[in-house]
Amino acid sequence: MVLLFVKGAKFTLAHLQSFGLNLKEIYMRAFLSGLCFHAYQQVSYMILAEISPVTHSIDNCVKRVVVIVASVMFFRTPISPINSLKCRQRLKTQTYILMSVIFHLSVKSRPLLPDFLHKINHFMS
Repeated sequence: MVLLFVKGAKFTLAHLQSFGLNLKEIYMRAFLSGLCFHAYQQVSYMILAEISPVTHSIDNCVKRVVVIVASVMFFRTPISPINSLKCRQRLKTQTYILMSVIFHLSVKSRPLLPDFLHKINHFMS
């Protein structure tokens, strides 16, 4: 939609076909992408109904790091040493937070500390 406003009349079906793009394939990929995104959202809401929002957000952040690392390994994408260091630090941080939450939830006599929740918000940003 944004492309239509930015490019204006240049963004037409004839213009796409002039680049040699198969419109059926574009439509099918857009449909499958939307279907997968909808399924992802549905599963996310089903999981959120079963677990706490804090656990869900931690899992989501860990998932992002795992997806980045797996895609770098699978596609053999070269990354700079700085990005590698950032990913490693993010994974360590998420692991620390997850272990802390598990520890505090396993000790039923000790409630979660408010400053601990502040740390979670700080690390998530």
